[in-house]
Amino acid sequence: MISEPELVGDDGELPPTADVVAADHTTARTRRPWLRGALSGALGASALWAAGLALFGGADAPDTRGYVLPADLCSVTEAQHLVAAVGKRDVLHHAQRKDDSLDRSWCDLEFAGRHTQGRLSVSVELHKKTDPAAEFEALSIQGDWSPPFEPVKKVSGLGDEAYLGYAAYGDAASLSVRDGATVVRLWLYVSRYDEKPFDFEAVRQPLIEDTEQLMEKLKKDR
Repeated sequence: MISEPELVGDDGELPPTADVVAADHTTARTRRPWLRGALSGALGASALWAAGLALFGGADAPDTRGYVLPADLCSVTEAQHLVAAVGKRDVLHHAQRKDDSLDRSWCDLEFAGRHTQGRLSVSVELHKKTDPAAEFEALSIQGDWSPPFEPVKKVSGLGDEAYLGYAAYGDAASLSVRDGATVVRLWLYVSRYDEKPFDFEAVRQPLIEDTEQLMEKLKKDR
């Protein structure tokens, strides 16, 4: 069950970084014989660990959790809950790029209803060489916007970590999800024909539920 999103920090800022552990400055001449032996053992263990990673693909193959990109991402992005909330769905554009380190797919949809119109941009990334976990929170909170999305809320129960944010100027929302080394991002823009502000709280749950369904299909349809 996906729980209610929680605010990330009081002001949307990232948490402080961890303290840096001081390095060991002991020189080779002052090391005791037992320490040299321990270091040799550690080096041997490290070599075996590295060999094991190379053998099983751990170092160069982050876990994408079984997600597979379809030839057409729009074909599996049904967005049925957003259709009910915003309007009729239509495909604008889809594309895909693949290489040895990163596979990416895009889908752009538009919605048209009696009182609203919108656009949904979806991207799915399979990181095959570098684990995206280290920078995921920062990228989700900072976004590519000026001004940024705020406030940003953490959504539990969706992938390993997920963040939902609203554009400061009020006409867009962003949901970013990481499941292992797979990253799914959705940007939703909605406006009303009468130019009144759109209530994005009305589409928060539909956006989350459509994302969950999309991720399930990306695992099943392979």
